[in-house]
Amino acid sequence: MASITTRVGKGSPLTTQELDANFTNLNADKVESTRAINTTAGDLTGGGDLSGDRTLGLAPTGISAGTVQNSATQVTPLTLDIKGRVTAVGTPVTIAPDFSNVANKPTTLSGYGITDAQATTDKNAANGYAGLDANAKLPISLLPDWVGNQVKVNDIGTAGGPGFGVGICPAPPAGFVGMTGYDSPVHDSYGNYQYTDGSVMVWIPAFFYRIAPGTNDVSILPRSAYADVATANAAGYALHRAFYDGVEQPGFFIDKYLWSSVSYGGNTIAGSAKNGNPLSSNSAHNPWGALTGLSSGDNIFAGAIPAAKTRGANFFCASQFQRAALALLSLAHAQAATATTYCAWWTGSGVSAPRGCNNNALGDTNDVAVKWQADGYLNADKTGSAGYGGGAGNVFAKATHNGQNCGVADLNGTLWEVSLGITCVATAKAISGATQANPVALTIAGHGFTTGDVVQIVSVGGMTQINDKLFAVTVIDNNTVTLDGCNGTAFGAYTSGGTATVGRFYAAAPTTRMRDFTAGASLATDHWGATGVAAMMAPIPAINFLRTDYPQNGFDKRFGRGANQVLSAAVSGSGWTLTGLGLPMPTGISDGTTGSNAFGADHYYQSVRDQLCLRAGGDWGNTATSGVWAVYLNNTRTDSLSYLGGRAGLYL
Repeated sequence: MASITTRVGKGSPLTTQELDANFTNLNADKVESTRAINTTAGDLTGGGDLSGDRTLGLAPTGISAGTVQNSATQVTPLTLDIKGRVTAVGTPVTIAPDFSNVANKPTTLSGYGITDAQATTDKNAANGYAGLDANAKLPISLLPDWVGNQVKVNDIGTAGGPGFGVGICPAPPAGFVGMTGYDSPVHDSYGNYQYTDGSVMVWIPAFFYRIAPGTNDVSILPRSAYADVATANAAGYALHRAFYDGVEQPGFFIDKYLWSSVSYGGNTIAGSAKNGNPLSSNSAHNPWGALTGLSSGDNIFAGAIPAAKTRGANFFCASQFQRAALALLSLAHAQAATATTYCAWWTGSGVSAPRGCNNNALGDTNDVAVKWQADGYLNADKTGSAGYGGGAGNVFAKATHNGQNCGVADLNGTLWEVSLGITCVATAKAISGATQANPVALTIAGHGFTTGDVVQIVSVGGMTQINDKLFAVTVIDNNTVTLDGCNGTAFGAYTSGGTATVGRFYAAAPTTRMRDFTAGASLATDHWGATGVAAMMAPIPAINFLRTDYPQNGFDKRFGRGANQVLSAAVSGSGWTLTGLGLPMPTGISDGTTGSNAFGADHYYQSVRDQLCLRAGGDWGNTATSGVWAVYLNNTRTDSLSYLGGRAGLYL
């Protein structure tokens, strides 16, 4: 058995009316139809679409030699149930079978979802899997395909095409069930799985990416494209950082929707459900501190970690690596799409990116057609409610990362999200003097800084031109540093005060498991504090992502700077880590009023903050600055906001 026969008679697929006629006569066992599996190559040459149930050609029971176009064919009728699972195998109809041109024919079915004991291996070199066990329940999309049209397991898909950006999980954990259509790229639930508590999560297969040097052009390939990472790196491709969690991972699950309160097993948990009232870090707006096992003391950013655990010990608050992977897939999809067929938010010009509830009126600032349903708190919206009320252009798919109903929703607007995996350890030092020189020299007793450190200057009297800005410093001596690129000859004279805060940034090490992070600031497992950072994280050089060329070195920035390359193309090292975090190169950041449409002109708020807890995506009132790339580096683990939510991730 190799592929679904889509040519009968003169080679034309059955019409929609003929398909519907087959679907109407379901028997008591919910047998859907009989489909013919053709075991030779060539029968689909020039056409045939195997991407979903309604596009599969149906072959009538009792197919005969005269109805098959290819003269060298073996056809085996399979009976499928309503979910497309094999329930019975008919008697093969053979017409001079010839397998001489079939390449890469597998020897067993063990790689296709069933064990060798459940399948009959080759009878001989020419007869394939004629004895498939009727009880194998093999999904139709996983049947071996020798002509290249099979829906592959754990395949990220082709940018611009159906199902791109999600895929079939190779081994769903206990408690996960693929939703109806999870294995069909054109189905609304492709790659969507439901956990026992009802939460919907989406499987994102591992992928390689390449950013063409000097550009923002992104190419995406499935993990299977290269035998190993080293070979991919040699070709300019990198495995995205999101696919390392202790060890290399085949992909990850991520909540389709922002958290809302879900009742399960007598407990109240943070679940992923459509049309829920979103949980937040604040007592005024559906606090996650009210979940089972949490308290009012958890109504802070750090409370997102125990909130994720209400679903189970292996769940965690989704990481910035995972968000960055989704954003990169969106960028590649926008570049490859040519119509809205498989990318509802595609425009071809202007901002072509996922839409979100962000205009403070339950709509999208870049697409007035899309509407969300209010949750009753200010202009916040219910989870996954894009398309509420219907109407032309008002569709749910516009709010997903891949522009299809199967994608991850509400990454732009609704609520900012806690996004783990990056933090900062910062120290503030008092300024006692500043020179009107080029460059400005600061007097800071016993500063302890290192040349190249980025410092944040606030509250200086007199020389106010250096306030609320970031500078790289050069160490002159133990008590003096200069601010790189800062000509102070025309500045006001220093009078008093001021603080210089130096921060060193860290990202979760690839060998760290996100599920192991805890919510404090003192333990070796804590996401914050020097102890946990030393045990669980690795340093990243802040100068690589904090733009320091004066006078454009304020806090409020945007992604994109003309046609400049925004993300590093490095396949390893700090550049790879920064791209894995969705953070731009210095030359890819613009001031607070512009930005690049390719990146939605999304918000990039840079700051140096001890115990940094990054928030991402934007909220219901952030207008054009929100988006899949938007990040805000000015909050800490103890902050509490009514417009801050979260979602869960899970590795196998």
